[in-house]
Amino acid sequence: MDASEPLSNALPTVEDKIEVARGKKQVADAAFRSGNLQDALRSYHEALMYLQGLDKKGLPTIVGQSSSDEEKKTITEVDIIIETVHLNMAACHLKTDNFKRALYYADKVVAKNPESTKGQFRKAKALTGLGYTEKAIVILESLVAKDPDDSTFVNELSSVRQREKEADAKSYKKFRGFLGKKPDIVKADDASTS
Repeated sequence: MDASEPLSNALPTVEDKIEVARGKKQVADAAFRSGNLQDALRSYHEALMYLQGLDKKGLPTIVGQSSSDEEKKTITEVDIIIETVHLNMAACHLKTDNFKRALYYADKVVAKNPESTKGQFRKAKALTGLGYTEKAIVILESLVAKDPDDSTFVNELSSVRQREKEADAKSYKKFRGFLGKKPDIVKADDASTS
């Protein structure tokens, strides 16, 4: 940098930060595809660091539907990149069985975009991993209701229901065994005679 350049030229613009974030996301995507999940997570995190808190004024917007049909919500490219990065971070954590972190990132997506089927699906998978199969089933049933032809949703719902049945059977067997045991109570009179 030349000392004669004004300081304002040295500061990165919003567009510069978005471009760097896109590059970090591409590096992370490549790392994810190659199975290097730690590098992928690091690069996704770096991409987020460039995007968080950006002043989105003047950025091109995409008009999207919000939860109510009357009200329109503006979505910028930054919003789309952040959502994609959160989805991909959830996927990384699912692959490493870090279900709490996967749920954290899936929840971030669903909070911003309740219609995100990928966000809902990854949330259901994280809930299943944490043992909250009933909550996962509710989400998966809603996804299947929206798209009954999607075999991924149908298969996952079937798998989670089977897992819940097995857990219920195991609990029932354990509880039944508990009730069937004879008590090991020794009366005070019997204890003194032995």
